[in-house]
Amino acid sequence: MTDKADGTAWSRRRWGLPPALLVVFYLFLALAPLGLTTLLDLPRRSPRDDLASGLASVGLAMLLMEFVLSGRIRLVSDRI
Repeated sequence: MTDKADGTAWSRRRWGLPPALLVVFYLFLALAPLGLTTLLDLPRRSPRDDLASGLASVGLAMLLMEFVLSGRIRLVSDRI
């Protein structure tokens, strides 16, 4: 669409966070449960149990973040 006098197209202002910042924010939130469990100094279990618990907590964090990133909040997902 060329509505300007000089023939250039109008650019729509895009709201939202830059994609690179969203990737960093996503990784931080996805790995936050692992950091919290490390800081809590819980009693040690077998490595297989620790791995299973860590994967489950990261998976749950990623699943919960999908609700935010599913396009319902314009500030977060308009630029993607």
